[in-house]
Amino acid sequence: MTSIDRLFVPLAGKPYDWFSSRRKTWELRRCRGPWSTENVRTGRRVELRRGYRDRASSLWGTVEETLVAPGADAFFDLVPYPEVIPDAVSRAAAVAQFNEILGVDSSSVEIIGFRVVLDDENAVRELPLAEEYRDSLLLGAKTTTVRLGRREYVVGPARIVFRSSPSIPVIVSRVEHLRVADLTREIAVSDGFRNQEELLNALLVHYPEMREDDVATVVHFQGAPA
Repeated sequence: MTSIDRLFVPLAGKPYDWFSSRRKTWELRRCRGPWSTENVRTGRRVELRRGYRDRASSLWGTVEETLVAPGADAFFDLVPYPEVIPDAVSRAAAVAQFNEILGVDSSSVEIIGFRVVLDDENAVRELPLAEEYRDSLLLGAKTTTVRLGRREYVVGPARIVFRSSPSIPVIVSRVEHLRVADLTREIAVSDGFRNQEELLNALLVHYPEMREDDVATVVHFQGAPA
């Protein structure tokens, strides 16, 4: 299965509910390991989830801003505490609640905070697909689709849509941009073809003026969790 290039953020029930209700916009973590400025970066896609395994609870968004501070109290000099802990009655209570969640005195550790802008609840990303590819998609033989041109699809939930058949939910796991000439056999096979020649011939049906130097977008996806 293709790994998803996103920042995965498991949350306890209350912080998850705050994000879900759009009352919480910032998440704070101790700045170490996966919670580094290298991994927590502006523009990265984010999956927020209630705990680790409740996939049905996934909320998707994008990191819009990051800040580092020497402790929660110092962080609240930069960002108002209700944007992190909405039900805190005071800044001191917010610091105390964060320290309880973290399990340490946050004044002694470096904190990284990141602002998450959640996707529009009603937005559904759609990938139109010809009916002839539906069976290979359902059988798991097709896990990519190639489009001519540079298309800025985003990692996260999407739907494969057909002209006359029901749509199929998927998770876009990765998007890459390559020259047509650089489309590999591996990509062709993941797209349901035997080799590059079959893939290129299929693309020419849809894009008869396609050239080797043109940019193509390869969208990798996997079945959406039940």
